[in-house]
Amino acid sequence: CAYYVSGQEMDETYLREVLARDVPGYMVPGYFKRLEKMPLTRGGKTDRLALPGLDWTRLNEKQDPATG
Repeated sequence: CAYYVSGQEMDETYLREVLARDVPGYMVPGYFKRLEKMPLTRGGKTDRLALPGLDWTRLNEKQDPATG
């Protein structure tokens, strides 16, 4: 999962395409979650424990294999 900060929802296909230009395919996240702002610790680092949970029902949906 990748968390991103944006004022609006972004198309996940677009995000995957952009990332695939710079990183190997196995590093491209399969799931994206938009946040209004990144939760920070008092030290200014990302507070991983405060990140919202994932929608496991969506992650468990069966997807058809991509053809290429």
